Amino acid sequence: MTIGYGVPDPNFGECWEAAVLIVVQTVVGLMLDATVIGVVFQKLANANARANTMIFSDTALLEVEDATTYLRFRVADMSFRPLSQATMQVYCVQHHRDASQPRGIRVELAAMQLEEPDTDIHNGIIFLGLPAMVSHKIDYSSPLAPDVPSTVTGCPSPAEVRTYLSQSPYLEVLVLLSGTEESTGAVVEARHSYTLEDIFWNRTYGTCVSINGEGYHCVDFHAIHHTYALATHDPGGLGVHSLAHGISHTFPAIVHDDALSEDD
Repeated sequence: MTIGYGVPDPNFGECWEAAVLIVVQTVVGLMLDATVIGVVFQKLANANARANTMIFSDTALLEVEDATTYLRFRVADMSFRPLSQATMQVYCVQHHRDASQPRGIRVELAAMQLEEPDTDIHNGIIFLGLPAMVSHKIDYSSPLAPDVPSTVTGCPSPAEVRTYLSQSPYLEVLVLLSGTEESTGAVVEARHSYTLEDIFWNRTYGTCVSINGEGYHCVDFHAIHHTYALATHDPGGLGVHSLAHGISHTFPAIVHDDALSEDD
């Protein structure tokens, strides 16, 4: 059906209904085209589907270095095109016993300062071309440390941290990772959380990055969740877990034998 160009009588034999019908048909056609294009674009630019390519380690680890405790976990982007300007915020939700509150519980939400990635050096931007390690130092300003007077500085001992966490009625670490998808310009946000059941002591991460014979970096995303015990003894009384849970550190990377032979 055309709109009547070239007919002997452009007024359709003084039939005004035909002119109205043509206008209505044109407007409805434009609306249908816009709707179809919008639906297709929305499907292609679905931020939820893109957020599913962001993975976090199944568990977080508490590692002790120089008598200081660090909370660490791992994040990686499985897409071949990493998010642009990726940033991360970490919060801690705790329940405190307080007789003055309803049911004797006070809920507290506190932000957690990250040591890695260093927000001052990297402007808070995370490079996701390789799996990234996120580290939080537990000092007396951390929500994971026992309450002390404000004048007290420094870091609690690992035993003090363990005692405080074991006596906590409820604790959950919330992780928010957001960035921009370059192809669509959509803002993507991925979320994850760790409860006390997901946090382990005296474990460290295995390796998830290798270098193949052609010199390319290869990421094993299954190894993101692998950990192993640091030692069989427990001089600090922190408790050694034998289950292989947790995160995998990016470096040092595994170099395959064929790559070494080529270098020789």
